[in-house]
Amino acid sequence: DHSAQMLVQAAQRNARSMTDGVTSLTLGNVDRLPPYGAVFDKVLSANVIQFLPDKLAVFREVFNVMRAGGRVATTYQPRSAHRNRSAALKMADAITCAMQAAGFVAICTHELDLKPVPAICVIGMKAPEAEVTATPTVKGTHHE
Repeated sequence: DHSAQMLVQAAQRNARSMTDGVTSLTLGNVDRLPPYGAVFDKVLSANVIQFLPDKLAVFREVFNVMRAGGRVATTYQPRSAHRNRSAALKMADAITCAMQAAGFVAICTHELDLKPVPAICVIGMKAPEAEVTATPTVKGTHHE
């Protein structure tokens, strides 16, 4: 997390898994991650992406720390004064494009029927080693 206060709260909530060596917490920015190497199977964020101006840089960093076959999930629920389903879908499109450009594949969206507006979860996968391409292509998005 970029916030020392949130790191303290996360440490309290995850004390057992930290003691067991399952969880570690780091102070920093997601668009400039430490050189972990490809160690993560899963990366999850909720209501964070809207605060990050360069979404492509974020997903490139995440791509670099993911193992082949790993999944990233980003959920967004609009919180602004003008929140609506359209805003959620617009953000989902931006997330999808950034994930595709970063190299993620098998990208899908799920709409969560929450109130006052739905949340959208976008999930992408880092292809298994044999399928990783050097130059990913960006395709249009579709919502069901």
